[in-house]
Amino acid sequence: MQQTKQILDDIQEVSDFEIFTPNDIIEEGLIKGAVIGISGVDILSLSEKLLSVVAPLYKLAPLDIDLYSIVFIEEGKAYPRGIRIDSSLLNQVKQYYEEGIEPVEYPEPDIIVVDEGLLSTLSGIELLEIKTNRIDEAKVRLLLTLWKLSLIRKHLNFSQPIEQNWFAQLAHIYKCQIQGYLSDFVIGLEPKEYEKLLRKANKVMDQTEAYTNEDFHQDTR
Repeated sequence: MQQTKQILDDIQEVSDFEIFTPNDIIEEGLIKGAVIGISGVDILSLSEKLLSVVAPLYKLAPLDIDLYSIVFIEEGKAYPRGIRIDSSLLNQVKQYYEEGIEPVEYPEPDIIVVDEGLLSTLSGIELLEIKTNRIDEAKVRLLLTLWKLSLIRKHLNFSQPIEQNWFAQLAHIYKCQIQGYLSDFVIGLEPKEYEKLLRKANKVMDQTEAYTNEDFHQDTR
C-alpha cells in the first residue's frame, strides 16, 4: 500500500488534477483492487480528457493490483459514476511510454457504480447525492457481478479440492446477489430485456458461458 501511495504522490507532483490516495487495498477472492480519487476533472468533457487522466497512472502497472476504480470528486463528494481500468491497460500505456510500442487499440475503461464500499478506502470522501435510476444501477451491478464471477473462475485450478470448495461458496454468494439485482428490475424493465438478462445470468451461473470484460463494456454503453 505504501508503494501505491508513493507512486500516486509522484504523479500528483506533475499532474493538473488533485489525486486522493487509497488507505487500503480491496481484496475479493483472488482479485486485488484499489480506488483512486481524482478532483479537477470536468465531468461534462470527460471523454475528451480521459487520456490525460488515465495515462499518468501507467506508473502503477508493476504493482500487484488487478483493477483500479477511478472516482471523480468535487468539493469532497464523489460522483455516483466512475471508471474502472485494469492492469493490462496500464501495461500497454507503460510499453508505449517506455518502449515506444503502440497497441493496435487501447481497451476503453468501463463505467462503474460508485458506492459507500468503494469510498471506504478514501478518507473523508462522501457520495454526492444525485437522483439515479435504480434499474440502471441494478443492471450495472448485475453485469459487474457476472464479470467478477467469470474472472475468478478463469483463474482457479479446479483440480485442487480447496479451490473447488472455495469457489462453490463464493459462487453461492454471487448467485444470491445476482438474484437480488434481478428482482430490483423485474417490473421496471421491458419483458424482452429482462428475459435477455435472465438468460445471460443463468448461463454464467451454470458455467455454460463466460462473461468477459468486452461483454461488460458492450452492455453498459
